[in-house]
Amino acid sequence: MKACKRLLVRLRQAFPKLRMMMVADGLYPNGPLMALCRKLRLDFMIVLPRECLHSVWEEVEGLRKLEKDQTRTYRWGNREQAFWWVNQIEYEFQESPRSWHRLKIHVAGCTERWEEKGETKEAHWAWVSARPLTRQNVVERCNRAARHRWDIEENILVEKHHGYQYEHAFSLDWTAMRNWHVMMHLGHLLNVLVLHTEVVMRKVRELGIRGTVRFLKDNWVNGWIHREWLLGALAKPTRLRWAI
Repeated sequence: MKACKRLLVRLRQAFPKLRMMMVADGLYPNGPLMALCRKLRLDFMIVLPRECLHSVWEEVEGLRKLEKDQTRTYRWGNREQAFWWVNQIEYEFQESPRSWHRLKIHVAGCTERWEEKGETKEAHWAWVSARPLTRQNVVERCNRAARHRWDIEENILVEKHHGYQYEHAFSLDWTAMRNWHVMMHLGHLLNVLVLHTEVVMRKVRELGIRGTVRFLKDNWVNGWIHREWLLGALAKPTRLRWAI
């Protein structure tokens, strides 16, 4: 939590006018952090577990009974989503023994249902929002902002455990580490783009991502690609077709 607060301050100092949103998991919905985001002019969508912010959940349950029209259904892929939201919740928190603060926050929730192997599955989600929710923005903020955190975490997981060695300290020089960080992300981006080209995608469907990477590595290491064929391919006009 302390590291998160330091990072947010540094981000705002580095980008004083940039519009930014913090998306975070259920460890982070607390008063001091949300107040800091407001102070730094940072938007946020933070996962709200049932066991967190009990006073907020009490307000949510009470106001939902009064504001029954604040709902929206949406089809997202193979999932049926039912959204609800409650705005202008006053949350009081104690930052120190003699210091109490009041913060206005907003809460959105979603119930999802989908079919999987002949069974109906169901999941429930809720988030704390820095901005009021409406029928026009609830899908955008929940699906394309709050849940985008999963895509970010998935990329980090790949870089940490699937060949990019992101956890390893290759240098103690900060400039060198920053340069390596940027180059590693660029390499990851190029690999993802290659795996989604039309020609390689057929191998991905056949062998999977890791199998395709091993296949490409074996081709380069063992010299199975003939130099004449490669030079001939390079002489032709380049055309990349994506299979997304």
